[in-house]
Amino acid sequence: MVRRGIPCTWTRCIEGLPNSSERGTCTMSVDDMNFGRFHYDPAQRLLFCDGDPVSLGRRSVLLLDSLLRRRGEVLRKDELIEAAWPGTAVEESNLSVQIAHIRKRIGGTWIRTVERVGYVFAVDGASQSPPTRALASSPAGVAVLAFTDFSGHVFLPLGNALADAVISALARFRSVSVAARSSSFQFDCLATDARDIARRLQVRYVVQGSIRRSAGRLRLSLQLIDGVSGTHLWADSLEMEAAEPLPDTDELVGRAAAMIEGQVHLAEIGRAEREQPTTLQGYDFYLQGRKHVLSSRENDNAAGYTLFSEGLKLMPNSVPLLAAIAEVIHHRKAVGWRPFEGVDERATLELIQRGLDRPDLDAASLALFASALHTAGEEDLGANAAERAVAMNPNSPLVLVCAGLQRLWAGNVNGAESAFRRAVDLSHGDPTQRFALQGMAKVYSVRGNNEETLIYARRTLALSPGLSAGHWHLIASSTLLGRLADARRHYARYQRIAPGVTIESVRRGQIYRNPAHIAPLLEGLRLAGMPAR
Repeated sequence: MVRRGIPCTWTRCIEGLPNSSERGTCTMSVDDMNFGRFHYDPAQRLLFCDGDPVSLGRRSVLLLDSLLRRRGEVLRKDELIEAAWPGTAVEESNLSVQIAHIRKRIGGTWIRTVERVGYVFAVDGASQSPPTRALASSPAGVAVLAFTDFSGHVFLPLGNALADAVISALARFRSVSVAARSSSFQFDCLATDARDIARRLQVRYVVQGSIRRSAGRLRLSLQLIDGVSGTHLWADSLEMEAAEPLPDTDELVGRAAAMIEGQVHLAEIGRAEREQPTTLQGYDFYLQGRKHVLSSRENDNAAGYTLFSEGLKLMPNSVPLLAAIAEVIHHRKAVGWRPFEGVDERATLELIQRGLDRPDLDAASLALFASALHTAGEEDLGANAAERAVAMNPNSPLVLVCAGLQRLWAGNVNGAESAFRRAVDLSHGDPTQRFALQGMAKVYSVRGNNEETLIYARRTLALSPGLSAGHWHLIASSTLLGRLADARRHYARYQRIAPGVTIESVRRGQIYRNPAHIAPLLEGLRLAGMPAR
């Protein structure tokens, strides 16, 4: 396996990532353990002041441990309660008492209250005001209500079980913060205003659903509602065969969770776009940057990089921001654009390491780090990281696309096709679908099926006219099908989008283990007129 001097912590993080139940054992950095006169020992779970032990109760230690592990980030009250009282129903007043006890021991400026949301452990101890828009500093809160069953009371357990399963699947996406089942199931969606539910649960979005069984089929209908305005943002339905009283609904649940996450993400991007720049907080910079990179054009990629970098100044430990920066760096090399000034492979690897060392590393971020590792020369580490990401969240279209690319680059064409097809199925209405379709074009290009390559390239560009690889495969497949005039017309259009791309820059960015797999693409581009260098 290629290592190239990568620190051993990388191998540990990629090859042996803790699962969700083991995250608390992940190593903390020295900076996170020290604050003011205090030092926290995570191995022994002991707090010291000037070298002397500080007396804290067990609950307080668990809370302090959680806050320090995600220092500088807002932790919701339900997250902290679960950390200190796992699996136990506890009133919020108990949390307040423990936080007050910690503050008494370490001083009142380290732990800041985020009104109605939770707490954040300060990067420094200077007194600052809490965020004016607390929810903008962290992923959007979502409440999934119990699904209404219109098939009759005999199937009521299935409706509750489906909603519970969707909550669990959605919780794997760290891009959203999901209200606990015990909180959201207490509301009757038919009798309670969604705005009131959102206000009481402190979430931005509410998901309502219903199920109906008829003629051996089960239909799940979903609605996403803005918890502030009460506006219906999105609605869709899914169906499956359901001849048995309790059918296997895993596929249905996975698709539902992926659709909800994708629509919440789009809604959040739209919300951030409407905000005035002076009001932006760290997470808003992330959302603004995502809006730019959706175009897949060089100038928007650079704008996204700038916004992500600004957000990282405010949230230096944010894994999504670190992953987003790694993603735009990877994308530039992969499509043959000029690199950012001062951003070389060493700087990229250091950035990735910062993300991999975080205890709150999520599947989507790990998948993006995997792609960046590949183009930074760490192909084996990238492939391993992508498969770990799939194990963490097999229902994420983004994770599946990244894994599909890693498999394709490594020569596992059938495995790549399987990942891309599932990503296509899960990503209806999601921007990730363009990458899944592009992946299918790549698969058929490697197999030499130029007709199918052409079909998927056209579908890709219909969703994202700026996506470089879609243009490449449209040009090359047209050439190899003998439609040279069409190919040259397509290439002339692509030149207006990316004038500096050459055969050599494409080859450098598309790192296939078997050079024969990319040879037809490069030959098709050459015949259409792309310069060698």
